[in-house]
Amino acid sequence: MNVREKLKQYINLIEDRYVHDKFTIVDQDPIYELENEILEVFGLPASFTISNTLQEAILDENGKPITVADLKGFLQEMATDYLVSKPLTDKQLLMKGKRNKTAFDDVLQYMDILPHRYCVFIYEELYCKNIINEQEAINALHKYAGTDDTYINSFITSNGDFDLKIDFAAYNILCQSGFPYLNEFVQYEISWKIHAN
Repeated sequence: MNVREKLKQYINLIEDRYVHDKFTIVDQDPIYELENEILEVFGLPASFTISNTLQEAILDENGKPITVADLKGFLQEMATDYLVSKPLTDKQLLMKGKRNKTAFDDVLQYMDILPHRYCVFIYEELYCKNIINEQEAINALHKYAGTDDTYINSFITSNGDFDLKIDFAAYNILCQSGFPYLNEFVQYEISWKIHAN
């Protein structure tokens, strides 16, 4: 599918969502998958602010959809603004995020960090609560970003309300690889699971 086709499909999905009130996770998944592909083409991070701005631009106040040409122009303008803005260092992004109480999905993507639960834990539970400093957070986040995520994705799994499983082989590999704060992450996941039920 070329860019024009992706933009047309994206407009149709957003319009369909509002017309038919499709706001479930299942309904939203195709929108966000396509949106991520589109943002990547235009060199934009999939942050909450950019995603929200893009989705709000699709329909006017009367619910009429934007044209493909107008959407392409809008994305090009967003990309230009983003690319000419002064880039912040990872440390500056973290400090600004903490100061402004910014959620992870408007910080981590600007650092090229996927918002895996481990990374969200590092940012929200350790860094924003002053348990670790900026450099410790950056080291942990970049450790995740620079590693095959197979083990971090499999070492804690959840099946059902109270069923939390730890793959100790994966855990040991992560420890040997130098992943910090794994024990704290496990404790957090256990506590979260208990309090969620």
